[in-house]
Amino acid sequence: MPNTWVALLRGVNVGGNTITSADLVAAIRDAGFSRVKAVLASGNVLVDDDDDDGDGDAGTDADTGVGGPSAGLTRGRAEVRRRLETAIDARYGYGVQVAVVRLDEMQAVIDAYPFAEVADRHAYVTFATDRDVIAALAEDAAGLLAATSASGSERLALGDGVIYWEVAKGSSTNSPFAKISSRARYRTGAEVITTRNLRTLRKLAW
Repeated sequence: MPNTWVALLRGVNVGGNTITSADLVAAIRDAGFSRVKAVLASGNVLVDDDDDDGDGDAGTDADTGVGGPSAGLTRGRAEVRRRLETAIDARYGYGVQVAVVRLDEMQAVIDAYPFAEVADRHAYVTFATDRDVIAALAEDAAGLLAATSASGSERLALGDGVIYWEVAKGSSTNSPFAKISSRARYRTGAEVITTRNLRTLRKLAW
């Protein structure tokens, strides 16, 4: 039985990295994924992998992505990520980092959002290509994570391999957490973060 993965592409259609959804879907299908769907924009892709039977060694996945070592898949998210990034680089000639999350893990992330959703605030979830990046970001934002008041411009909570972020509308580029998460160590290099609106995540379905 194929596993369904959510691929969250970092930095697509910004800074001159233009990728159309239809062309991206074609490139990923060419890489051997059996079913592919871009959702809302080309930075969000659902893929089925028929080569992944889900019966592998629990140690295969290491501490990468949301599921970490508990995922236990034959190919593992690291292999799925490698195939996706290789396909994108081959088609477009530049590297795009991809955070890979199983669809059932994504639903758990959505269900665990800890804040009440209100009209004047954005509800975000920050993912990473590796759990260690989330751990480092949580350490840098420890003071913000410790604050529990809803009276400020933002609130944070640490989830399972993600950081939940509630921020006042109009402040998502200049809040304290926005400034921390925009540091080069989280935006460039082999392991990076990428953030999605909770409403977008709810639309990640076949």
